[in-house]
Order: sequence, then C-alpha cells, then structure tokens
Amino acid sequence: MNAPPIETLTDYDAACEVLAAAFATDPNVRRTLGDNVSDLRALYALVVPEMLKNPDAILLGIRDERDLVSVAVCQGPGKDLSTWVMLVRGLPVMWRLGLRKTRFLLRLARQLEEHSPLREDQLRLAILGTRPDAFGHGYGTALLKAVDQHAIDRGLKGVYLEADDGHYPMKLYERFGYHTEKVFDSVAGTVAVMAKPAPNHS
Repeated sequence: MNAPPIETLTDYDAACEVLAAAFATDPNVRRTLGDNVSDLRALYALVVPEMLKNPDAILLGIRDERDLVSVAVCQGPGKDLSTWVMLVRGLPVMWRLGLRKTRFLLRLARQLEEHSPLREDQLRLAILGTRPDAFGHGYGTALLKAVDQHAIDRGLKGVYLEADDGHYPMKLYERFGYHTEKVFDSVAGTVAVMAKPAPNHS
C-alpha cells in the first residue's frame, strides 16, 4: 500500500473536527467531558491554535480521498501555554463546560506543565488522532514518520509525547521507537512521558 500524502494544515476547524471525533469515544475523555462532541471540538479549537504559535510548531494531516481523517499537532520549543491566559481566552468554552470540568482541566494542565514541560531542543507531539472510521490504514504510523522528519528538518534532537499508561497507543509508540522516560499520576489517570531521538541524533 502506498504511503498516504501528508499535508501541512492551515484549516484549524477541520483539524479540530477530526480530533473531536477521534477522542469522543476515549474512556478518559468521556469520564471528563461526557459524550458531548461539540464541547470537545470547542476545547480543541481553543488550545490547538495556541499550541501552534511556538516556533517549529506544525499541524499535519492526511486525507482519505477528500475528507481529512487523521491529524498530528506538534508543539515546538518555547513557552508553555499560560493556564490563566487560556482560562481568560476560553471563558465561553469554560462556561459551557461548567465549573467541575473546568477545574479538572486546569488541574490536568498544571500537572502536565509540571511533569512534562516544553523542551528547548525537542518537538512535542501534543495530539495525534484518527477518525474511528479510518482506523487500520496506517495513517497514525505515516504521521509519526512525518513528525520525525519535521524534527530532523528543524534541527531538533528528538520528539516526545504524553500517553495514557498501559493503553493501546503506547504500544504503537513503542513499536515506533519511543521509550518511557517517566510515569506520573494525574487527575486523568496514569500518564507516561515517552521520547525518542531524531535519527540524526541517535
């Protein structure tokens, strides 16, 4: 099977639609946000553009014929998102989510910032998602390869990410050369911080 073409995306709305569909059935997401896909889409619409403001950030995607089906959000080195700035900018979203969910998300953001801050010389794979109806076509693997290439092109030393400890995506990342650097407990469950060197820095 030929490798699917990778696009650098500028349509944030379409990317957020894919991510909302990709994670709507995730048990941790459902426990946190319920099954309201529009809330999830609104949350991604808030955070994804902010993640892409850092240098070396990129939004990658794959289409199946015409429709966007798989997306990777990569955050470059720089400053972490300010939790309070995001709170102010996202007041309409937070109002929709309610106090309990907003407090949960703020606590999770602070825990991620504490245990897995942005790194000076590495690319962070912040989000990787594929629509459930497009599973099994190798889109995730193709995007992981594109993420590696972007890190190389930008002269970065490697890529790192956070994953739910013990869940299926970890096995994909391990097969792709990621190793677990640390594990920590968060309000959303146990999180593994995984990393791999760029091929030219291995």
